[in-house]
Amino acid sequence: MALLFRPNPLLRVATSGAGVAALMLFLTAIVQFTLGNNRLQWPVLWLSALFALTACYYESKVTRFGEVRWESAILESAICLATGWLLMARRECFRRSRH
Repeated sequence: MALLFRPNPLLRVATSGAGVAALMLFLTAIVQFTLGNNRLQWPVLWLSALFALTACYYESKVTRFGEVRWESAILESAICLATGWLLMARRECFRRSRH
């Protein structure tokens, strides 16, 4: 709703950081689902905060509204790729155990 009134660079930076943090928490959930242990929660929270701050830093350097830094895009893509790879590995393990 705030984006409809006026472009706010801080809101865009916060949105990018929150998106990266959400992707990291999603990756954490997939890792816990795949490995079956619950030991990874606290270290990954610090890692997701670090990645969120990294994305916020790079996105704060954007000069034009609507532009995305390539560093942030690569970070988000790497997190999504790792999540997808873990899900595919889990599927293959499940597939082998059924046959």
